[in-house]
Amino acid sequence: AAMLMAPLVLAGAVFAVEAAVVTDREQIVEAAREIARDMESGKTDVAEKYLDGEFAGFWSGKDRAIAAARAAMEKYQVTGVRLRNLEVDVSGQTATMQAGTIISFGGSGAMAGRVSLAWDVRWIRRPEGWRIIEAERPRQGPAF
Repeated sequence: AAMLMAPLVLAGAVFAVEAAVVTDREQIVEAAREIARDMESGKTDVAEKYLDGEFAGFWSGKDRAIAAARAAMEKYQVTGVRLRNLEVDVSGQTATMQAGTIISFGGSGAMAGRVSLAWDVRWIRRPEGWRIIEAERPRQGPAF
């Protein structure tokens, strides 16, 4: 009877290990989702957490990127941020992510609606986890 139980116990152990291990890709995707949820609530706390101190790219640095995000959220009254078509390629200590977002915004008249943006983002693994090191200017495009 014990010999018959061994394969079941082994299968259960393998399943438990697989469920407990979170891949680099999954960590990056979850971070992106956290950032989107936070921005949907009108906050930038999570983005500040994930932007690396050496962040560069279209917005020059971390402080300017956060300031630009805050200004845009206030100006356009962001009400929704949905991620689409996330593609993450991990290579050692760096990763690239291509993502589509659909951003909904309130207001009235011409200020109401939504926009689709495509992003190219570079991540770097730091001791505290994955951080965004660079982001290119988003491209406006069709709904993803």
